[in-house]
Amino acid sequence: MLFSDDAAVRDRVLGLLPLMLLASALDAAQAVQGTGLTALKRSSSSLMFLAIGYGLLLLAAVPVAGTWGITGLWAAMAVANGLLVVLQGTGFRRHSAKLGAPGTPAGTAHPPTPDTCTKPPAAPGRS
Repeated sequence: MLFSDDAAVRDRVLGLLPLMLLASALDAAQAVQGTGLTALKRSSSSLMFLAIGYGLLLLAAVPVAGTWGITGLWAAMAVANGLLVVLQGTGFRRHSAKLGAPGTPAGTAHPPTPDTCTKPPAAPGRS
């Protein structure tokens, strides 16, 4: 017994476990992509996506809880995190694609310009 010896409570929690695991896995996936956006210096995009996803969850929480109870809340959390996976993932792919554009050196987000290109140093003993 972890937190309760009440069989009804244990059955209820065990019934919710798959939904809780789904919501947690989706949350982890969106967090990784959001961190990627931050690494690309696009944290404002990540913040906007979080405001959309969790803002919609906030608006839905009371009506969902009143209609479907705790099961509905976990389902709503899974849906919100699924939406965030899509939003954060789309944002990450869009911004990271700019890094691999043809003619773009590794580690830069923009094509090279004449003032950013340099010749490699000459080998010793050669001019």
